[in-house]
Amino acid sequence: GVGCEIEADTWRAICQHGDKIKDISAERIATELERMIVDRHRDSGLGMLLDSGLGQVILPMVEAEQLKLGRSVVGELPKRCSFGLALGALLAGCDSKQLSEVFGRLKSSSSLSKHVKWLVGNRELLLESIPMSIGRLKKWLAAPLFESLMQLNHAFLRATGGSVAKLDQLREQINQLDGPVSPERFLDGHDLIRLGVRP
Repeated sequence: GVGCEIEADTWRAICQHGDKIKDISAERIATELERMIVDRHRDSGLGMLLDSGLGQVILPMVEAEQLKLGRSVVGELPKRCSFGLALGALLAGCDSKQLSEVFGRLKSSSSLSKHVKWLVGNRELLLESIPMSIGRLKKWLAAPLFESLMQLNHAFLRATGGSVAKLDQLREQINQLDGPVSPERFLDGHDLIRLGVRP
């Protein structure tokens, strides 16, 4: 398991021969990475990944300092979280080009790629939008990953020593909302036909 101790000779071997991990399939690496960063001992697991140098072998397009930041952000997430949120936290300091390279290397699904890119790409944008109008807030709330975006922002700010005051302000605004978040949809052609309207 992730929380176990590694014997000294084994650790030295991992550090010396870590580049051989490139011979392992991308799918297997992605599976092990998922197991690690959603585990309750993920901080120690990520620490070993980075200290051994394996992190940069697996993800050479991500700078060492970016991975170090990512480990800190992951450490501030709730104990139980999705792989998409945890991966977004690990890659929170990356730009869109790096993210595309990561997902290409790991042969990730398009849904996971879109999930993480949306979270990372909108992290700063959400903060910059606070305070916001009710109309704009409802648009944000209608996004399926909005709550994950809030959690990512909270973790990022905690990890970097930033203030979460804006997020608290936004949460208070959300709590004061009345009525449905998303407006009722208009009738479409299928609805009209069911109601007896001839096409």
